[in-house]
Amino acid sequence: MSVRKLSATGLMTALLATPTACHDRGGPNSGAEPTTSPSRDGERSFRFVPQARRSATAPHGERASDARKRKRRRQLRVAPVFIDGVPLGVLSHKELPPDFAPNIVMRGEPFSIYSLTGYLSYIGATLSKIREVHLMGGSRPSIIDGDELRRMKDHIHFAFSRGDGGRPRMDWPAERVKSWSRIDRIVAIYVYENEPAPRFDPTRRQFFDAHGKAIEGIPYAKTMRALKGTRLYLDGKFLGALRRRDLDETIRGEDTKRGEPTYRLGPYLKKMGAAVDPAVIEFIAQDRVVGRLDRKGYKKLASRTRFTLPRRSRGRMHIRMVEAMSPSPGGVALTAIQMYDKRTAPSRAVVAPKSRPTY
Repeated sequence: MSVRKLSATGLMTALLATPTACHDRGGPNSGAEPTTSPSRDGERSFRFVPQARRSATAPHGERASDARKRKRRRQLRVAPVFIDGVPLGVLSHKELPPDFAPNIVMRGEPFSIYSLTGYLSYIGATLSKIREVHLMGGSRPSIIDGDELRRMKDHIHFAFSRGDGGRPRMDWPAERVKSWSRIDRIVAIYVYENEPAPRFDPTRRQFFDAHGKAIEGIPYAKTMRALKGTRLYLDGKFLGALRRRDLDETIRGEDTKRGEPTYRLGPYLKKMGAAVDPAVIEFIAQDRVVGRLDRKGYKKLASRTRFTLPRRSRGRMHIRMVEAMSPSPGGVALTAIQMYDKRTAPSRAVVAPKSRPTY
């Protein structure tokens, strides 16, 4: 037997014989626990697993990884837009206002970019009143004050990862923009006109109000649920999102065979602000136009079309498409409904949804 192997065997024997010494190495307050694991020679060896690694748990015994997943489920998977805490829609390609045309630039092939100030003006912001814009990018924002935004209004753009769909991202100009950091993917947009913009602490990655109190969630917003359900637009204006408390007996239809309540589409849309029959209505699911009706078809089918709001549907309207609505009839969970009356509807292809809900 070699000297190296004898030394290793002797050291292992000493460690097994004096486990308290190993405990002292970890320290009385280190939180480490001695555990045993088989060695190469078949003997039992000591190793220490730090407490932080052993039990990464959240309060009430919940694992930290499960807590993070639960937090992600509560968050929106789209990019909401707020002005002084008031929701004005979601930055999605299929939810852009009508007549809001992109700028086409050549980057090997034609590529569409959109003016940030033009978009904000379309959805209701007043450019001359904007104090600050916070472009949220996950853990850090790009903060642009109103003067800089107005100076660079023709140069700050955004785009979508797939050109005509996908996630929104910033398209920064070559000229320097005075902003706190530069983000890539847009997670949310917060605009401040009448309310003072909160202060961002880069060390804590947290927003604070004027009194130094940490702000949880979206500043000045009362609830996030205002954008979680199926979103409704009329000529580009955000009317609201589907909520269970907005469904009353006046719009209720016959129950399904399983006893699930149904609701009439036409009366519900009128209740939410679509007082007139739209010239064109588009049904959108997962950034795809999955159905369309003109005014004649809408008048014929609106009162007969039913939808449901199942449990755990995240507020998404479940509707069954017929052949007059879509070339791919069947059930679908809608993320948005675009209605056009005074503005011209864009010309877009109607395609099959990515997935079907289970009924």
